[in-house]
Amino acid sequence: MPSEAEFDVLISFVGGYVTAGKMLKSRTGWEGYEGKSGNGIDAFSFNALPAGYRSDYHGEFSGAGETAGFWSVTEETGYDDVYNAYNIIFGHNDDDCELSIGSTGIAISVRCIRD
Repeated sequence: MPSEAEFDVLISFVGGYVTAGKMLKSRTGWEGYEGKSGNGIDAFSFNALPAGYRSDYHGEFSGAGETAGFWSVTEETGYDDVYNAYNIIFGHNDDDCELSIGSTGIAISVRCIRD
């Protein structure tokens, strides 16, 4: 799995946070919003699919067609020893992406890379 630094390099390589969603999301499968397509152009064969996520609170699965997230191996211990890790998140209503820290109790996708 990629580290936070490797995700940052990827995002910079594809043009930065403002366009990374459009460049890395798959060409199909993303729900539209406000009359616009939520699909990306998959310019680098990353093919991010909108798999959604599972909540850590109730175990409910949601967001399919609307969001995709990918964990990194870069962890950080938060308050009360809650474990967090960096991840990238794509949404159906944005051309950007976000690199953030989230609770590892949430189930999102992983991406394997070859060194």
